[in-house]
Amino acid sequence: MSLLYSKSADYDEKRFEDYEKYRAKRPDKTPEEIVAHVEHAKDYANEKYFIDEYFERYEAYRAKNPDKTLAQVVQAVNTNIDRPYYTGVVTTDMSKGYQIMVNKYYKLPDDYSTKLESLSGYGNGYLEPTAAAAFKKMVEAGREAGVNLRSLSPYRSHSLQVWQYQVWVDAHGQEMADRESARPGHSEHETGYTLDINTAVEEAHFERTAEYKWLMENCWKYGFILRYPENMEYITGYVFEPWHYRYVGPEHAEKIMKSGLTFEEYYAYYINNPDYPETGGPVE
Repeated sequence: MSLLYSKSADYDEKRFEDYEKYRAKRPDKTPEEIVAHVEHAKDYANEKYFIDEYFERYEAYRAKNPDKTLAQVVQAVNTNIDRPYYTGVVTTDMSKGYQIMVNKYYKLPDDYSTKLESLSGYGNGYLEPTAAAAFKKMVEAGREAGVNLRSLSPYRSHSLQVWQYQVWVDAHGQEMADRESARPGHSEHETGYTLDINTAVEEAHFERTAEYKWLMENCWKYGFILRYPENMEYITGYVFEPWHYRYVGPEHAEKIMKSGLTFEEYYAYYINNPDYPETGGPVE
């Protein structure tokens, strides 16, 4: 069988098993393409978040951005930022449950709906029942610690998101609207898993409050993550929002918050990567 690959100039008999593994995944590739892929993929061997099926995109992005490190190349492609916003959009995989991705590349199904539970007594609006129960527990724990948390802007209907996004466009233009708001169908608020806590304006400097400090230390215990961290706009697509929290479940929330990964990165490697165990891996 090794004769299949031996005509390639880059053939290395020691890599035969690697050739066969890639051939099993990509039977459409020629032996020469298989050998070339395995040879070039060696460059990424030490990149923890390398995903084999993205190899061709890594190489394309690397060619256009020769100043980027391999880690930066992998990060960019894994989170789709090698593509312009709102291009190559796919409908999110609802089988992922509380870990579904909704952003500028993943949208909710057109017929999406969810059950809702009131947050009365804990602020405004509604959340999906499991997320609502978790938020209420978090608020109560916060009260015991001397911090006050309340829901300001939780679930948003699709029609409300249509209106809100258009308000941004009319006031600031589409480019700014896409930085500060989400296009309809692309807003986490439509999931029922997300809410803004206490405020939703930069001028309030929520990140300087005792409430924010407490959330950073404890939100994961209740299944929530800070969705749009500081200095990560180039990955998440949104400016720092210290008030915006997303329910993903305690197990995943702990891994995300302790790893320092954005949800985009975590989703790409642990949730949506067919080569990784479904449960996700340990966070170092």
